[in-house]
Amino acid sequence: MYKETIKAVISSIWPSLLILITILFSIRFFSFISKKKKIVLYKEILNLIFIFYLMCFFYVLTFADVDWSTANLIPFKEIFRFEIGSRMFIRNVLGNIMLFLPYGFYLSYFTKLRKVKYVIVFSLFVSLAVEIIQYRIGRVFDVDDIILNLVGGILGYYLYKLGNYILNKTKIAKIREPLCNIVAVIMMVLFVIYMGV
Repeated sequence: MYKETIKAVISSIWPSLLILITILFSIRFFSFISKKKKIVLYKEILNLIFIFYLMCFFYVLTFADVDWSTANLIPFKEIFRFEIGSRMFIRNVLGNIMLFLPYGFYLSYFTKLRKVKYVIVFSLFVSLAVEIIQYRIGRVFDVDDIILNLVGGILGYYLYKLGNYILNKTKIAKIREPLCNIVAVIMMVLFVIYMGV
């Protein structure tokens, strides 16, 4: 279900994505050379994944798929419009949660937030802004999307906290960088295999 969506997004954004990555790669490369800094592979891969996420995020949220602006201001109305467990229910609920899960993770990763309340505030702010913009460009404003996006942001925060806890509080901490490098490369390879590229 999501594979086709991701492929459609990639086919639409690949030129912009490639140009953006090329520009950012050149900046990062010369930054490392001039400052004589060590390249940390997993951090660079996380940065690339974040760029890919943002490009997909913008595309999915601003592509006008309807020609009218409507609003749902009744909480849980759209969530339970479809039968629980049905394909559309899963697509709506999981899709909106998964859309903001990386946001919560990256917000926590880049800022090292210690409390979930900050992720709640920022996820709420960004999700509300997205819904207002979608409404203005002819899409639907949906309070349920805000609720699900908020859940995704919070889950992303806890995913980051869990990963950080495992890396810092176990014997893995001694081999943190090589292990993170291996995991990051494996994740990228598995994604490419999954997408059938």
